[in-house]
Amino acid sequence: MSISREDVAARIRQFAENKKLKLKDLAALLNMTPSALNAGYLTGRSIPGPEILIKFHNMGCSIVWLLTGEGKPDREDKHGSITFYQDEHGNKFNFKSTLEELADLKAENAAFRSALSAEMVDMILKKAKKGK
Repeated sequence: MSISREDVAARIRQFAENKKLKLKDLAALLNMTPSALNAGYLTGRSIPGPEILIKFHNMGCSIVWLLTGEGKPDREDKHGSITFYQDEHGNKFNFKSTLEELADLKAENAAFRSALSAEMVDMILKKAKKGK
């Protein structure tokens, strides 16, 4: 299954229209500026990451529909849990746990990069001291 950035952009616009949201209001609900929404997602430049997908979910949007176009735009579960999705190979995914795992990985990656950067700075400083 491939996800088309342009198709996701069109579905974001469609979702906003269905909810009678102006794009500036959608941007505010996503905690971003209208220009960031436009430049990032409405132009098809990027696909929303886990945090933004959770915000769409909380607004009642089906994440499966948003990413793939399959199903209906509105979330079918009315109790706040994200439904399961089965791909063409029979693999089942729980989007809520998958998105939470992605958010955790992103945080771990940022921490690792920070630690790696600090370690590299220390190494460079030590080499600089030895060279003096």
